Amino acid sequence: MQIEKEELTEDSIWEKVTYVPGHAEGDRSHADCETGFLKSWNDKFVFVKFLSNTCACRPEDLVWG
Repeated sequence: MQIEKEELTEDSIWEKVTYVPGHAEGDRSHADCETGFLKSWNDKFVFVKFLSNTCACRPEDLVWG
């Protein structure tokens, strides 16, 4: 599993990521973007702990920081 072409490892857990939905067209400052912390992943999704809950996100919708 990768985020921005960087392979996820155990050291990636609790790293800060930002969810950037497709309709934001890569704009990290879009109102619908949300910052969270990488919790885990499987072969399809990355699980991110946001302020209110944990969500399964597509890796292509995530950026570091």
